[in-house]
Amino acid sequence: MCGAIALKFPAVQYGYIALEEIFRDSTRMSTGSLFGLLLAKIAATSVCVGGGLVGGLFAPSLFLGALVGDIMGQLVGGGSVVDTTSYVVVGAAAVLGAACRAPLTAMALMVEITRDTGLLVPLLAAIGMSSLVTDYLEVAFSKQVETFLVGAYLRSKMMFWGAAQEEAKLGAWPTPSDGPPSLQDS
Repeated sequence: MCGAIALKFPAVQYGYIALEEIFRDSTRMSTGSLFGLLLAKIAATSVCVGGGLVGGLFAPSLFLGALVGDIMGQLVGGGSVVDTTSYVVVGAAAVLGAACRAPLTAMALMVEITRDTGLLVPLLAAIGMSSLVTDYLEVAFSKQVETFLVGAYLRSKMMFWGAAQEEAKLGAWPTPSDGPPSLQDS
């Protein structure tokens, strides 16, 4: 599956090399191509992680965030005062900070990579918002999963005990409401 994706989008297999090209804005890809690469990288990473392959969280997070930042830079920042590579840096830091639960590390890493403290405020804002959104979605999603799993468990138990009560009516076995069989019954 990943090989088939890599035939169309070879950049999905080269994390740091493709990431450096995006940071330097040397890809010159269109917004549609970047969006296709983003979807391909999400699919390839999901297949690899879901399949149990040793991958990582760090490089894919940086890569996905850089792609989102590049897309936003082309959509929003075209012709503005802000350079599109600033969007790439801020996007990479936001996704990395939220995915790794390390917002200060993501901010320090991006300042270290770019050697520019002029992006501190956008970095803090983007990382803070992405962390808040991630925390909110995690709580909401985990409650839905918990509700689903508890409901499925209770339905299976009700079906089991319902079947036991039906068979007890036919004389197959005692139901839990009858209590344990006593020695006098035999």
